[in-house]
Amino acid sequence: MCRLTRPHTGFTLIELLVVIAILAILIGLLLPAVQKVREAAARMQCSNNLKQIGLAIHNYHDANIVLPPSSLTSDGHATWMVLILPYLEQQAAFARWDTRRTYYHQPDAAIRAQVPGYYCPARRSPPQLSKEFDGRGSIPHRPGGLSDYAACGGSLSAAQFYWRPAGNGAFHQVTAFTATGTGPDLVLQRWSHGVRLGSVVDGTSNTLFAGDKHVPQDAHGLYDLGGDSSAYNDQGAQPQIRSVAVSHGLARSPRDPLNYNFGSSHAGGVCQFVYGDGSVRGIPPGIDPQTLALLGSISDGHVVPNY
Repeated sequence: MCRLTRPHTGFTLIELLVVIAILAILIGLLLPAVQKVREAAARMQCSNNLKQIGLAIHNYHDANIVLPPSSLTSDGHATWMVLILPYLEQQAAFARWDTRRTYYHQPDAAIRAQVPGYYCPARRSPPQLSKEFDGRGSIPHRPGGLSDYAACGGSLSAAQFYWRPAGNGAFHQVTAFTATGTGPDLVLQRWSHGVRLGSVVDGTSNTLFAGDKHVPQDAHGLYDLGGDSSAYNDQGAQPQIRSVAVSHGLARSPRDPLNYNFGSSHAGGVCQFVYGDGSVRGIPPGIDPQTLALLGSISDGHVVPNY
């Protein structure tokens, strides 16, 4: 009797190479689509972060009758990003702070707090800590939490609003304060701030409140290279407030060497802002600097052109 045998049905080498080539082509076609989906998701999350920040600012105003100041003293006290924590459902993080005392007297748990909504997923995710600057005199650097967002101090030059209440934007230092002690031991007794929503006479829908903070890609956590030290320490203004002065403009990409500007890590360099009315909109980096400057001022009286 003859025994019948079936032929082997495995892939030949040529067939295997053809299948691999087809898979490689399909993956190559899918990668751009996957990247676009990821970027869209990151942009939506960033937009939601700014939306929540905008709501927190409004809730702070409802409770205190003024907008949060960008800083209390510029001498190492809490920034606006500390003051709005209770309105971001971060009461536990805020409870660790004694806002009368400087950053240098806060517990590590306070200054290292990681707020997910303070990070743009297109750039990075928590935990992130500062690498320099957050020290003073005999006090060594104390790493603190970072942020990818900054308040808008207006359209004047940096020196006109970073360290004194003279900006033309919605956010700048407190109007006045009384304190005892000096340097890192300065203890606030009381402070006042005069910027209210009613002060935004140009219209809240035409005024920038906060937006994507530009940080050069090789300067994460570095103050001197990109103003990216702790977002909670008002010793340095650039980590938590930026200008839209005509001379600044928007950074065009994470590789842009510009420091202390607004700018994003999103595709095309589109920079997202939350406006005074709570809406979140993207602004292309090619916007006319004059138009951008108008959006930063709360009372210049000029009509903002289309952008």
